[in-house]
Amino acid sequence: MAQEITATGLLQFAKGGVQAINRQRSQAKFNVNGTRYVCGVQTVGITPEQLNLGEITTPGWYFLANLSTANSVTFRVGASGSDFLKLMPGEFSVGRFATANIYAVADTADVDVEYMVVED
Repeated sequence: MAQEITATGLLQFAKGGVQAINRQRSQAKFNVNGTRYVCGVQTVGITPEQLNLGEITTPGWYFLANLSTANSVTFRVGASGSDFLKLMPGEFSVGRFATANIYAVADTADVDVEYMVVED
């Protein structure tokens, strides 16, 4: 089957004298080779923790959401590797992973991270 992933994106900016500016892609469709996915909520502390991917060895598309109302969470390649994504309280991200070695670390206190990862 083709085009198993459907993604929609919109980013809008308006501040001060700037009128609303946005960039949008609607209903873009993408192919995946795998058949597995994993989703759930993981509590992440101030020590780097590997994202629980279950049996997925080649992660592809992801949805990540920081459920905290007070603390940020950073995602990185490996326990001590380079940061590639930071989510402030309430923020989310959708995209494709380029690594299978995904770790998360909270800034000052535990955060709950909602996630869905689809096998590439």
